Amino acid sequence: MKTKFIKGTNKKYSIREDGVVFSNYYFNNNGDKVKRKYPLKSRKDKDRIVVQINYGKEKGSKCTKALVKKYFGFFHCKKCNKKTKDNDNNIQYFFCSKCTKEKRRLNSAKFKRNNPEKIKLSRNKYRKDLKDGYISTVLRCTTQDLTPEIIDAKKNHLKLHRELKKQKIK
Repeated sequence: MKTKFIKGTNKKYSIREDGVVFSNYYFNNNGDKVKRKYPLKSRKDKDRIVVQINYGKEKGSKCTKALVKKYFGFFHCKKCNKKTKDNDNNIQYFFCSKCTKEKRRLNSAKFKRNNPEKIKLSRNKYRKDLKDGYISTVLRCTTQDLTPEIIDAKKNHLKLHRELKKQKIK
């Protein structure tokens, strides 16, 4: 596996493709530099793996997945663990595009299942208003393709159809 030095650490730390961070040397009690490569201990912070790195006199914690993305240009998806080179917004959450779409679909289905009255109200409002967007979905075309005359004719048609339904019910 490839390893690269982490910038700003004076070649003290390096990272491997799988996200393991190594310390390449350390200073003993006498102040002598001891060259010994060993992996740093990582800890779990919320839902990410973090390592403690010294930048000169400062200490800081860095996410290993962010370091792999920065130095190797890819990341491992949290869900399917597949190597991904996505350039979408989902890289900040470290999900591949396939898993992001699946997550959005599941969240939408969960919201619909837990809030059926909100969904029903929004659908009724959308149908009741008879806006150009609704007319275009009924006619299965884009709003740019429709002329104002076609939109008005379809609105009148829908209003007439709704009135007839109301009278039949009463």
